Amino acid sequence: MSVPITEKKWFVLDRIIPAVLIPSGDAITLEPGFEVLVTQALGDSVTVMTDKGFMARLERNVAEEATLVEPRRLEGDEDPSLPLEDRIQRALLGCFDPEIPVNIVDLGLVYEVKTSESLDKPGKKDVEVLFTLTAPGCGMGGVLQNEIQTKIARFPEVGRAIASVVFEPPWTRDMMTDAAKLQLNLL
Repeated sequence: MSVPITEKKWFVLDRIIPAVLIPSGDAITLEPGFEVLVTQALGDSVTVMTDKGFMARLERNVAEEATLVEPRRLEGDEDPSLPLEDRIQRALLGCFDPEIPVNIVDLGLVYEVKTSESLDKPGKKDVEVLFTLTAPGCGMGGVLQNEIQTKIARFPEVGRAIASVVFEPPWTRDMMTDAAKLQLNLL
C-alpha cells in the first residue's frame, strides 16, 4: 500500500533516529536538529532527504514514532485459502526500492518464489525468494534481503525464510510491469 506524499514539508528531528544511508546501505544515525523531507512512505519503509544532502531509509514504525508520517492502517491477513506462493507475492508488493517509488515485484526484481517441505520444522514450508537488484553494486541489497525475509517469516506456515540475491539474468527495464513503467513515465 502506498502513502502519497502530498505536501512538501521539512521536519526538524527531535530525537536520534537509526537509518540506512542510500545507496550504500550503511547504518547511520540521524541526529536531533537534522531537517528531513519525506520523499516516499511505502510499505514498511520511509525514504527521507536530509538537509545535509543525502537520502536515508527509515523503518516505517520508527518514522511513525517520530511523527514524520501518519500511522498506517494495517490491512487484514491475506486469504489463507490462496496458495502460499501467491500470498508471498502479494506480501512482496509491499516491499519498495528505497530510491524508486515502485514495489520490487512490479520492478521485476523478484525472479522466483520457491517452497519446499521444511526438514527442520515438520508441517512447515521453507521459502526462498530469488531476487535481483537494479544495479549489481547497489548497497541496499542487504536491506532488501532482510525486508523480504521478514515479510516471508510472518506467515505461520513458514519454517525458514530465505531471500537470495542473484544477478542472472541481469535486470533490465524490460522486466518491469507496464504499471511500473507508467508510474515512472517510461511508457
